[in-house]
Amino acid sequence: MVDTFLAIEDLTVASGPDASLRTILAGLSLQIEEGRRIGLVGESGSGKTMAAGSIVGLLPTGVRAVDGSVKLDGRELLGMTEAQLRTVRGREIAVIYQNALSSLNPVIPVGRQIADVGRVHLGLTKAQAMERAVQLMGVMGIPDPERRALDYPHQFSGGMAQRVSIAMALIAHPRLIIADEPTTGLDATIQAQVLETIAQSVAETGAALLLISHDLVVVESMTDEIVVLYAGVVLEHGPTGEVMADPLSPYTRGLVASVVQAGGQVSYIPGRIPEPGTVPVNSCPFAARCPLVTARCREERPVLRELRPGRRVACHNVEA
Repeated sequence: MVDTFLAIEDLTVASGPDASLRTILAGLSLQIEEGRRIGLVGESGSGKTMAAGSIVGLLPTGVRAVDGSVKLDGRELLGMTEAQLRTVRGREIAVIYQNALSSLNPVIPVGRQIADVGRVHLGLTKAQAMERAVQLMGVMGIPDPERRALDYPHQFSGGMAQRVSIAMALIAHPRLIIADEPTTGLDATIQAQVLETIAQSVAETGAALLLISHDLVVVESMTDEIVVLYAGVVLEHGPTGEVMADPLSPYTRGLVASVVQAGGQVSYIPGRIPEPGTVPVNSCPFAARCPLVTARCREERPVLRELRPGRRVACHNVEA
């Protein structure tokens, strides 16, 4: 039996003072099981990165979780002190960011940065940690890792820096890797190499993966299940292959159609994603852009419901 070790329940994240909160995430619930690979998708501004930040306690200034729960093996992460969260980050949950060069310390050699994670979380000696760091750099496909471990971040290309970031995420054997748009800004060839490295690493270590991306092609190739987020609300959730082959939500259909090119034509969803806090709580957040919209959609927010085995959708106008 596969165990759920991270449980997100009715998570609501907002910004601003209490009197005028702007909701960014509205009631997100997600169960992450050991070894499971989950894709969290949606347009920019849908709340994907805020979901990741909520898990590890790394939200921007002025943004906070105002309701709900994030539990790791039954331990509540929301409300933990920074010192407590530091024992979780890196050791149990590791994050790979979209711009590795900006997330690495520019004045510390990359080998030492990787090794320091091992020393803090695994109690390795300095020599043991550096040996492990060099080994991981080699596994990540970085040539001459013994020498490159002494180099600084600015001496690495974007793709190689991302491999360093992956090595840093893996050294403490985390149970969950959160990859937040890990290939943004990389060219197609390097993107494929980085994704392959992440996939191989997850397969070899048995870690669960939460892949955050707006690129459905990437998510389809990397995940077992997919969660579709729009304006902070989950509109669809199900096995990746089934969702891609037969999307139920009108929004998911629009996303899938946007990556399918027929006769050189690329489809798109008219309009723009609404700003946080501008969607009425009693309305479907996608109502203003939905081709199936009815009066009910504007007056009653649909509830995420199981329409088929393993397939959940929040839409008034979709039937089994």
